Amino acid sequence: MENIQEPKEKWRRTRVSRALVGRVYYRTLQYGVLNVAEVATLLGITSRSVWNLVARHKLHPRRRSGHVLFLLSEVRAFRSSANRRPQA
Repeated sequence: MENIQEPKEKWRRTRVSRALVGRVYYRTLQYGVLNVAEVATLLGITSRSVWNLVARHKLHPRRRSGHVLFLLSEVRAFRSSANRRPQA
């Protein structure tokens, strides 16, 4: 892979990186929707674990023209609630 520069500091919190055909590109989260791979990246889990969370009704996907999308606000709310739970 090529040397890829990180985006500017102000975008660091609101960007998602995606590998595509041997390159990595970044996009901002301005629309507030994420696909399964992006949710997995933000939560630090695998895409299979995202589907397990959907099956357990912890995350609620939206389907739009054949795409499965998650609202960024729901993912952030889930992440903050998961951080607050005591570890068993």
